[in-house]
Amino acid sequence: MTGAPEAGGDRIGDAALGYAWHGWPIAPGAHAAPGWRGGWPVPLAAALPYRGPMGTNDVARCWHHRPHPILLATGGSIDVLAVRAPLASQLLDTLGEHGPVAALPDGRWLVFVEAGQPPEPLPEHPMRYHGPGSWVPLPPTRLGQGPPTSTASPAPRN
Repeated sequence: MTGAPEAGGDRIGDAALGYAWHGWPIAPGAHAAPGWRGGWPVPLAAALPYRGPMGTNDVARCWHHRPHPILLATGGSIDVLAVRAPLASQLLDTLGEHGPVAALPDGRWLVFVEAGQPPEPLPEHPMRYHGPGSWVPLPPTRLGQGPPTSTASPAPRN
């Protein structure tokens, strides 16, 4: 990796360090081909076999020269439910969760839950479960319509 960071590089690098400091299993991403996975970033090929939390030194090295998208590897300690905004608060109440939550630019919310607890399907409310082998973008990663925004800050996961 060479060259100067792109605009926003410090911001995304600082965010990656924050997630790593909290022990979240993050990985650097690359932007996907248009239309693939809804335009979401995909893990860099070198990061695919890596499923544990990156240390802050690893993150500093990885994000130093390039503002990679930040991806959360789900299925280890954290799973994610992608739901439409109206269902998010109801879902949080039902699960007894209080966040963190990220709002996507397309109106879906990412609800972060303890791994291994997939919810019962709700036919009237479609949701996507991100468990083992999946990943989601974390703020301030830029998506097609803009970055997801945090509605609650990350907390340490034990």
